[in-house]
Amino acid sequence: MTTLGSELSLPRGPVPALVLRSVPLVAPHTLLELDDSDAFAFENDDGQSFAGLGRAFAFEASGPERAAQLEHWLERTERSFAPAPLELPLAYGALSFCPLLAQDETWRGFHAAELVIPRVLYRALGDRGELCVIDPGGDSDRARAHAGQIAAWLAERRAPSDRTCVISGSDEAASQARFGRVAAELLALIRAGGAQKIVAARKVTLHLERPPRPAQLLRTLGARHPTATRFCLRREGACFIGASPELLVERRGRLVRSDAVAGSAPNTPARRAALLDSVKDRREHELVVEAIEQVLAARCAQLSVPAEPKVRPSGTVAHLATELCGVLSSPPAHLLSLVDALHPTPALGGTPREAALRHIAQHEGFERGLYGAPLGFVDRHGSGRFVVALRSMVLRGKDATLFAGAGLIADSTVAQEVEETSWKLRTLADALAATGAGGEPTR
Repeated sequence: MTTLGSELSLPRGPVPALVLRSVPLVAPHTLLELDDSDAFAFENDDGQSFAGLGRAFAFEASGPERAAQLEHWLERTERSFAPAPLELPLAYGALSFCPLLAQDETWRGFHAAELVIPRVLYRALGDRGELCVIDPGGDSDRARAHAGQIAAWLAERRAPSDRTCVISGSDEAASQARFGRVAAELLALIRAGGAQKIVAARKVTLHLERPPRPAQLLRTLGARHPTATRFCLRREGACFIGASPELLVERRGRLVRSDAVAGSAPNTPARRAALLDSVKDRREHELVVEAIEQVLAARCAQLSVPAEPKVRPSGTVAHLATELCGVLSSPPAHLLSLVDALHPTPALGGTPREAALRHIAQHEGFERGLYGAPLGFVDRHGSGRFVVALRSMVLRGKDATLFAGAGLIADSTVAQEVEETSWKLRTLADALAATGAGGEPTR
């Protein structure tokens, strides 16, 4: 298999200029309204919210060694910066579900693996905002002037009027029929001994009367899914956007954390109570816990794994969740190495991994792209956070392509899994329909 690395830009010569200044506190997704450049927004309720605009330096890769290539590039790039605050610069990025990414119309402009150090980084820090502007050519005056322009825009901006999002049509019926056929084929393989678990996904395209505003949609998702990590990755005018309930891995120094999230139900009191007692959902969840534990145990001096899962509500969906926490062995594994070892967990691929992925490729019939893939940020010391890009969609013009999946084991039924994907998709469709229609606060 071919491995490709493409250096879009790498510091050579002058030391990049990095300018920091305090600015008004706003929701990071506000920065998406500044211009139409490539951008990233990442928001949650535990103090790790930021937005990045433009590209100071970037690197793309594909193939089985892509994570190692990204790590190597980041280590070389950060050496070119003069002494800077400990956690700066931050790089954001994503790795597609599969090591190679087919450039179909849905995923045009996105990459199989990418890290970007943005020209403009905004972070929400407690009661204040912090702006970091990088000039790759080392021109401090130009960086300060750029920072001043953005600070003035933040201080003077007026929230644009809400844009009502109206859904005019969809291919839901055809999507549901296709998924039913695929689920039946995969269940037959599982029952014949081809795998213990296979996660099947489907997509639905909604047609909208006019393009939604990404920042406005992120506000809606934040109001409806406050415990999830909301994200938006914008490339060539298209946006991959969602609200993930699942942490793939977080590293802070030697401390590491990962979530096993598998087993789902509608978020009602009765269904939450039944979820803990569901033999099918508990078995599906155990497979994910075991796989993550195996990866982390090989890299940790200490590892804590709760004996029982908890029910974690996320908007209209509830999940079984187990949080694994550990202390990495010294020297600690780089965050990107941990991402590579963990992805895809059985929550997104299946068990055994290689067999499940082979069956998915043969039967699913579409490119998953960044759906179910690692997405997040990493600092110059190999710490950071990547989530699994679930509850997600691609916005391109007047079309929204929504994704959802369900884990199949021998005890599954086609009807059960079709229903599960339908209510997962509904959470996204409802968020779109609520955008601009009183479903979220205006800020």
